[in-house]
Amino acid sequence: LFRAIWVILRKDIRVWLRQPSTIAATFIPPIGFLLVGALGAAAVGRSPVALVTLDSGPKGVQMA
Repeated sequence: LFRAIWVILRKDIRVWLRQPSTIAATFIPPIGFLLVGALGAAAVGRSPVALVTLDSGPKGVQMA
């Protein structure tokens, strides 16, 4: 198993050294996904939310 992983790793490194653009093509998409996820997570909790309670019971009063 480790031999197969090592062979694939060596092949990928050889391809990277022959075509440097493949390095960018390998790393830019995951970095973009991480950036979008981080921005989405940072936006949570900042948006104002309106709460309308039409319940006049004790739980409805407690929520408001």
